[in-house]
Amino acid sequence: MIILADLRILVVICLLIGVNSLAVTAPAQLLRACINNDNTVVTLSWNPPEDKCGSFAKYRVYGSENNGAFQLLDEITNLAVSEYPHGLSVINTNWRYYMVTLNTCDGLDSTVSDTIDVDILYPDNIQIDSVSYDLTTQHIIAGWTANIAPDTDGYQIYNFSSGDGDSIGYTLETNYTVTTNPNNRFPIVIATLDSCSLSSLLSTPHMPAFLNSNIDTCENEITLNWPLYTGWDAIDSQVIFYSFNNLDYRPLAVVSSGTNSFTFNNFNLGDSINFYVRTFSENKSSSSNIVRIETRELVKPNYVYLDYVTVTNQGQIEIQWQAKPDQDIDHYDIKMSKNGLVFNSISQTNAFTNSYTDVSVSTNQESYFYNIVAVDKCGAAIDSGNISQSILLHLEPNLEHNDYGIWENGVNLYELELQEDGSTWSNIESSASAITPIEELTTGCYRIKATEETNSLSESNVSYSNIVCKQDSLKVFVTESINSTTSNNRFAIYGTGVDHEKSTYQVYNRWGELLVHNRTDQTWLFTYNNKPIQSGVYLYVIDVHGNLGEKRTIKGTVHVLR
Repeated sequence: MIILADLRILVVICLLIGVNSLAVTAPAQLLRACINNDNTVVTLSWNPPEDKCGSFAKYRVYGSENNGAFQLLDEITNLAVSEYPHGLSVINTNWRYYMVTLNTCDGLDSTVSDTIDVDILYPDNIQIDSVSYDLTTQHIIAGWTANIAPDTDGYQIYNFSSGDGDSIGYTLETNYTVTTNPNNRFPIVIATLDSCSLSSLLSTPHMPAFLNSNIDTCENEITLNWPLYTGWDAIDSQVIFYSFNNLDYRPLAVVSSGTNSFTFNNFNLGDSINFYVRTFSENKSSSSNIVRIETRELVKPNYVYLDYVTVTNQGQIEIQWQAKPDQDIDHYDIKMSKNGLVFNSISQTNAFTNSYTDVSVSTNQESYFYNIVAVDKCGAAIDSGNISQSILLHLEPNLEHNDYGIWENGVNLYELELQEDGSTWSNIESSASAITPIEELTTGCYRIKATEETNSLSESNVSYSNIVCKQDSLKVFVTESINSTTSNNRFAIYGTGVDHEKSTYQVYNRWGELLVHNRTDQTWLFTYNNKPIQSGVYLYVIDVHGNLGEKRTIKGTVHVLR
């Protein structure tokens, strides 16, 4: 029986210990007393205690102004409440607070918190250690040493471009990704915030170096330039790093603190090169952005082909050519020769022009050779095409012409073409070699047409010679007698080889009065002032020019019968 009683006592003791371990045994933990200067309200914050035995009755909030006696400010009956606003009548007074929690599990005792003052102290100022580009992501990241102030509650990051500080983020860490856009570079400042959101002063603005590059392929030079890192009191040194063709980075050069450009020429066209600059100050460093230079050799054309050299109807020479690929051609140099040996440059065209008309030639006197040279963007001649020669046609003493030269497959067909009385051209003879007509040429204009059939470019081309006209010598016949009642009722001039555009005639009566003045290809019906003239003898004067250059003046009389 004694043993049984002892067990009961032990159980009661254990139950009491268990109840007390779950009781309100600790006071509310005061966190902060923050003042809002706009409305002079102090917000008191705390962590509520646990109440597992249901003994909580209320909080009592006490305050002291200017170190005076504490006074009861309010009672709060809700355990879950964790803030209390206390409006001040005078903002420039100092207040202290504490809280009493009623009751503990015995229903009698209370707990008292620590005393806390209104927080009016700003956090200590800190500086950014560095702002740097991440070499892997190219994000701009700011970093700093943690503020040792015990009430530090985080850091606010600002864009200082405007000079006022525009917030871009908040963090509890000691680094922050400012931007993921490597080209969006701007000055960064930070401030420390405490638990009452009081802020330290803004730090000195920091901004990383930003690397730019230019390549001169012709000079085989890469020029780097960059604005220096800003934010540190001094820069100790700068190191340029580079990577060839995606290999590991290695130092290229150490430059002084004030240097902001560098020229690099130890590379071959075709290399890919990355660069960045790392700036050092004491035990801190910052990397610039990475620039990548993709070099390549200038692309030479696979061919430059002179499609044709042809004489135009105006007696000029037109040439046309093509080049592929043409991406690195700066211009074409057009060269001409009269003997096919010594060529002189006569003109240049830009890379987008593939034709030229030479107006300085005498196509009835000479044949001309042409060559097209492609010039790259560095001024070097990188390729030249075939040499082609215009066709020169002569009719006297016999028809002859030179071969067209030179197409890829030569000339497939020569054609002798005739134009009579200004009509269209017609083919009168064809040959695979130079034309030698069998029959005597008739009056008219002639030219040679040379044709290249499909070449390796899947194209065909045509070249024409100069135009040469065969004309009769000057012969003139004049009407001697006119009868108005017959078909021979008009004055007309007949003949061959007459250049009617230059030739005229005049008819006078016996008193020397001019009755008509016409071109030789215009007839006259023997009227004057729209009336028939009388029968009689009339004098004519003809100034006639021949197509071959002849010139004559013919005088005579004509009889008119009515």
